[in-house]
Amino acid sequence: MKIRYLLITVLLSFCCWGESLKDVAPSNVSAHVNGKVAALPDGAFVESRNGSNHVHYNFTTEGHDAIFFELKKPIAEGTVFTARVQGDGSGHRLFVVVKDNSGESFYFAGPAIDFKGWKNIGIKFKYPKINSGERYASIWGGDGNQTPDYPLQGIVVGLNDTPDTAIGSGMIVIKEIEVK
Repeated sequence: MKIRYLLITVLLSFCCWGESLKDVAPSNVSAHVNGKVAALPDGAFVESRNGSNHVHYNFTTEGHDAIFFELKKPIAEGTVFTARVQGDGSGHRLFVVVKDNSGESFYFAGPAIDFKGWKNIGIKFKYPKINSGERYASIWGGDGNQTPDYPLQGIVVGLNDTPDTAIGSGMIVIKEIEVK
């Protein structure tokens, strides 16, 4: 019985569990302030503690503000970002940007942080159906083929102010990050 359980556990780890990013330190912490890439506002930073990413945000303008960080690790395949998030009830929205092997980036909006406490979240990578000649604002850079080329180089995780006119600061925690 124990051998059977061990065999099932090993098989599940290869076929069903995703690429864990919980031990990857955040890098390239950046911000958008009033719609433009800018230095982090005072009090805004991301710190990694015990496999958790503590995102301290400070949205200072009535324009588009965001804070985001990169997790650099090759990802062989995946169609969904999953994480456990401790929300602050702010209503701001998570997002991820997947960077493919050619450097092309794909933006995916996630759920609103309209809850307090811990919640499991998922953001599906819904790549748009590309018609000849069409371009999408949510896809940029790299080889421009608008198709994900695996392995992925990594993933950017961020928080957008919602609505854009929102001003304020707070903190959310993101842990147990995986791409499945």
